[in-house]
Amino acid sequence: EGVSADDLIQEVSAIAEEDGTAAEVLVRVQDFGSKLELLRDALKTRFVFYSRLATVGTIAQILVHEIR
Repeated sequence: EGVSADDLIQEVSAIAEEDGTAAEVLVRVQDFGSKLELLRDALKTRFVFYSRLATVGTIAQILVHEIR
């Protein structure tokens, strides 16, 4: 899916061309914000997971080095 505001820009542009209201634009922007929040949470979860995995890997390397 990715992170891009292209669809939002197109929707807002279409609303502006049709003399839409700020309330209509606000709905689109809030929806986009909600999607970004979900994506941010997913990325945060992944970063925490890989950070912990890297820490475990580093500890394992140190232990192997000390044992040898």
